[in-house]
Parts: sequence; C-alpha cells; structure tokens
Amino acid sequence: MEYALHEVYDEGRHLSTAIQRALRHHHADAETTALVRHRMMQAVRYGDIRAGVNGDLDGVHDPQRLVMTDALRQRLSPTELWCYDGPTFVRVNLLKTTVEDALEALAPFRPVFIENVCIRLDAPYGLYRSQAYTLGWVEQQDINSQRASRMVDARPGLRVIDACAGTGGKTMYMSMVMGQKGRIISMDVVPSKLQELRERAQRIGTSIVETRLVDSTKVVKRLYDSADRVLIDAPCTGTGVVRRNPDMLHRIDTTAIAELHVKQQDISHRAIRMTKPGGQWTYIVCSVLPEEGPTMVRWLLEREPASELIEERQWTIGEDDGDAFYAAVVRRSTATTVSVTKSGDA
Repeated sequence: MEYALHEVYDEGRHLSTAIQRALRHHHADAETTALVRHRMMQAVRYGDIRAGVNGDLDGVHDPQRLVMTDALRQRLSPTELWCYDGPTFVRVNLLKTTVEDALEALAPFRPVFIENVCIRLDAPYGLYRSQAYTLGWVEQQDINSQRASRMVDARPGLRVIDACAGTGGKTMYMSMVMGQKGRIISMDVVPSKLQELRERAQRIGTSIVETRLVDSTKVVKRLYDSADRVLIDAPCTGTGVVRRNPDMLHRIDTTAIAELHVKQQDISHRAIRMTKPGGQWTYIVCSVLPEEGPTMVRWLLEREPASELIEERQWTIGEDDGDAFYAAVVRRSTATTVSVTKSGDA
C-alpha cells in the first residue's frame, strides 16, 4: 500500500489507479479489499501515509483535517460527509433485463432498490466479475449522475450529441432511454476513452452509438445546427466527487481552476452550436463550485440571449447518498443560426 500511495503523492498517479495496483498484489477477498481501499483513502484524505496504512486513521471523520489546496479551502466548506467513502450505485440496463431480474442477479452484493432503474449495492466488491455486469445487465453510475442524465430528455428517434463523452456513462444511459431508436454521436479528444466507450456499448447491447474523435475544430463545426439534444458534460474540478477521489483536493490550485474555466467556456460555447434552433442543450458538471455551474451557464446565456433556461438543479454531496452534480437545460432560440465560418472559430 505504501509504495502505491507514494506514487499518488510523488508522481501524481490517480488514487483509484493506485488502489487497483495495491489490490493486485494482495489477491484480496471482499473483506480485505474493503479494508485496503478504505485505509488508502484515509491516508490521502488526511495526508499521512504511515498512519493510514497502519490503521491509525480508521474511524476518523474530521473535515478540518482534510488536506486541501489553499484555492479550494478558500472556496469550499467541507462537511463530515466528505470524510466517508461514497456508496456504490448501479443502473439497470433495460435493453437487456428488468429491475426485478437485476435485483435477483445482484443478490450477493446486497442490493437495495432506490428509484427508477437505480440500485445501491451495500457489498459491491467483485461486481465487475459478476454475470450481471459482464452480460451488460447493469452499469455503475451514481444516483445523482443518473438523475442529471435524465434531464437531457433524450427520446426515441432523436439525434443526440454527447460532446464530452469520456468513457460513455451518460451515453449508455441515453441509449437505453432511447430504446434503440435514433442516433447518439459520442465525442471526445482521447482515443482510449472512445475505445472503452465502444466496448461498453457492445456489452450493454446498443447499436445507435457512433463515436467521433475531436482532433480538430472542424469535427465540431460539421455538426453545427444538427442535433435535437446536446449534452455538455464539461471537464471540471471534480469537487462533487471528493468522497471517491480525495486526491483531487491536493491538486486543484488556482492555476488549475483558471485553466478549467477557460476550457469550459471554449468547449461549451462551441458545443452549444451543434444544437438545432429550437433544440435543447444540457450542461452538467460534477462540481460544487458556482463558477463551474450556474455562473458558467449565465455566461453562456449572455452569448445566446434569445435562448431559454428551462431547468437547473444542484445536487449536494451526500444528497440521497449520492455525489454532487450541477445540471442546466436550455432551449436554443429558433431564430439562432450559426455560420461555420464565423470569425474566431478557426
């Protein structure tokens, strides 16, 4: 554990990757996996590798002791909820099964039905090796991420663009509710993420997803005014998922926040233009920082003055045991038509 944790601190390795590395060496059962994961999380939360590995931080839930950059401490007021590991939620894939059958298949993981297609697993270790997962019956997705995905209002027959798809969690949700009718174009700048997205799409049994690598601005321009729905799951600080990624509290400084702010503006401003006049775009971030959520949406609306804010929602950390997300849905003006040769888009 200590070696893997030093990689987090000294080399900037993500904590989730370090945990996977440590567990490979332990050949752990469920109980050992839970203990190793918790102790590594505690070591990073409180900035003490030795104490975390030795178990001296077991049972400590003190928000004042959390290690954070000055930039985040000036903006955020952590609560005791930040000091607990987040629970595991899965989404039932209705393309392949029912909620009832999924609950039965997940019985070894102590499933608790929450709402809609959302199930909490109180003993989640080994999920990815289970038949329910490998057959594509369930996908891991936080409860509030599922709720934010619903706000996109993807419907059968629509053309939908996931502008920052990553590995496709929200793409998979939308493909399910569209019931194999319509088209989803999932875009990202990282080829490996799109490859994982394609593998997930095959596993869950959807055939309406197309991936596109954004390797130039032309890829986006070709899709201007073309989509009924556009999802902008913008890159952000991740301050809404600190229970799962406490290492980000060490890394997000003033420079990182400023760089992300510029990236959010640029990506969102371009992505909006892929929405048809009269269509809807949805902006989502897993953040609790106002400048990444409502303030960013107001900035975007100033540049689309005839568009209409339909709905917005901020979920807080721990709300229904879930992570924090901000989501806003905007209907684009029917009078809006964008020229792909507009100045400043080169």
